[in-house]
Amino acid sequence: MMLALSYLAAFSSLTLAQTDDQMWFSSGVRYRPKKKIRVDVTQHLRMDQDISRIGSVITETGLSKSFKSGFRIGGAYRFQMSSKTKVQLEPRHRIDLYGRYKNEIGPLEFAYRLQFQEKYESDDEQPWSTRIRNRIGIGYDTDTPFSPKVSSEVFSDIGDEVWFSKWRATAALRYKISKRHLVEGYLRAEDSLRDETDPFERIVGFDYQYRIPRKKKKDNKQ
Repeated sequence: MMLALSYLAAFSSLTLAQTDDQMWFSSGVRYRPKKKIRVDVTQHLRMDQDISRIGSVITETGLSKSFKSGFRIGGAYRFQMSSKTKVQLEPRHRIDLYGRYKNEIGPLEFAYRLQFQEKYESDDEQPWSTRIRNRIGIGYDTDTPFSPKVSSEVFSDIGDEVWFSKWRATAALRYKISKRHLVEGYLRAEDSLRDETDPFERIVGFDYQYRIPRKKKKDNKQ
């Protein structure tokens, strides 16, 4: 019994040594100049290394369009100050292009997103990198202000020897305070499929979004 507990303690210590607890925050605004056109501006702050330092500061702007068929296409530009090991944050740039499909079956909402991204990191030996991401998710309509959802995502680095480089799993709960104000909390896990020495990342995240009301068309009738 004691031997089993010793092995368990040793395994737990090893596991903890290979993990990185993080906390992510984001706050943004969303505006629809037209019913099917959406503009998003989001500011991110990410704490890493067991929430001991600021790992990333990100500003992101996106534009997308939805269709009656359930499809949405869009793109985004991200300016990021971050570093995995250095104390000083380095500038990075990223461009995203994506297509997403949603379908509702009763209270369940199924979603799939395919995203292509190009990143430039000046402090890297190979500054340009291309990545493809596949994400599937399921949400549930509770007929209340609360909306739970889960998702899983696989990352693929183009030109890498290992096709699947990382996976991500997320469980989230969104609360609709009002028509204009939404908050969301989530638990996320990330792990490398390429390098076993990379830490297993455990993330707690909080997001706030304000939706700017559209201007109503004036009625010319008197």
